[in-house]
Amino acid sequence: MPTLPIAVGTDGARAVLLTEAPFADHVELQLDTGQRVRVPASLLSRQADGTYRLALSRDELLSPISSKSDKNVAQVTQSVTLPVVEERVTVGKREIETGRVAVHVTPQVRREVIDVPVTDQTLEVQRVPVGRFVEAAEPAREEGDVTIVPVYEEVVVVERRLMLKEEIHIHRKRTQRHERHEIELRSEEAHVLRTNPDAPPSGAPARARGDQIGRD
Repeated sequence: MPTLPIAVGTDGARAVLLTEAPFADHVELQLDTGQRVRVPASLLSRQADGTYRLALSRDELLSPISSKSDKNVAQVTQSVTLPVVEERVTVGKREIETGRVAVHVTPQVRREVIDVPVTDQTLEVQRVPVGRFVEAAEPAREEGDVTIVPVYEEVVVVERRLMLKEEIHIHRKRTQRHERHEIELRSEEAHVLRTNPDAPPSGAPARARGDQIGRD
């Protein structure tokens, strides 16, 4: 919907121009009070900002008509504005202080015994005689939990050959034992002091109720 042009009177009063341009002999204006008046189009002059300059004030627009032949007299069309009243419900909320609490945290220390499994590993060395000639040296090998390390020795015979003298068998044995340790664990205990919101200011005696809260 296009915006209707505005007419400004000599006293700065503003009115809405209800008649579209180009204007004829008269134009119709609506004041901010809701009243409508008809004025000669010759009393309006267009301004650079798009508004119109009206050569009458508000009082001149609303003054009684003394002569209908006067070209500079506005014709007032009386209109009555009736206010329409409607009741509506507005729902809101606000915070109300119902009490206060003071929390005092007291650290506590308790002792607990923990059972931690610990694995020990020991090595048992066993020498196993072999006395067998071999063609070449072999590296150490694993057989289950046993590590076998061959030990070679050169012996003089009619011909020199490599003989496996013995093997060292290393057995792994695992034993499990339990160690008991005593450790310290801390916990906190909170003391809650509830006060009356209407209590007297600081320095005066106040009614209070103490609550105790424990926390591990």
